[in-house]
Amino acid sequence: MVAAALPKTMTIEEFAEIDGDGKLDLVDGEVWFVAGAAQRQGKYSARLAVHLGGYAMQTRLGEAYTAEFAYIVNSDTRTVLCPDVSHLTAAHVLPDNDDFHPGPPDIAVEVISPSETARRVGNKVGRYLEAGTAIVWCVYPKTRQIVVHEADRASEILSLGDILTGGSLLPEFALPLATLFEE
Repeated sequence: MVAAALPKTMTIEEFAEIDGDGKLDLVDGEVWFVAGAAQRQGKYSARLAVHLGGYAMQTRLGEAYTAEFAYIVNSDTRTVLCPDVSHLTAAHVLPDNDDFHPGPPDIAVEVISPSETARRVGNKVGRYLEAGTAIVWCVYPKTRQIVVHEADRASEILSLGDILTGGSLLPEFALPLATLFEE
């Protein structure tokens, strides 16, 4: 199904049946389409997935997932988000199945493409945090920065000389931005 043929609003069940290209989110029952990742976004999504995945495998403190994994962040408002990369702590990992995860990720990573508006990014960050996501990392490849959002703290902007950490959720996880953004 192509984005142009999608109805304006739909249920979570209808959303689960979509077979299309690009990344889709469902927000208040409305499909939000994001074109496939450009090279820069794909590269940094992959690098973060490798680092988070390696950390998860080594520590057994949870699991890392890529953009294909969907989270029902609010069933009442029919909101399903698919972060570019995500992490669930061991307590929230469910047995493997073919369903959307019934709750938010513990960490959501959005690699921001040039076509995404600040308003849409802010909307998604707010929805993650309201649903209970502990940390949202918004990665800005062009400026080589990451904005870290947490529910009860002011947002923090990290630049090349800084180190990305996972706080109390991911003890000892440390990724220098210079390593992530290395050319």
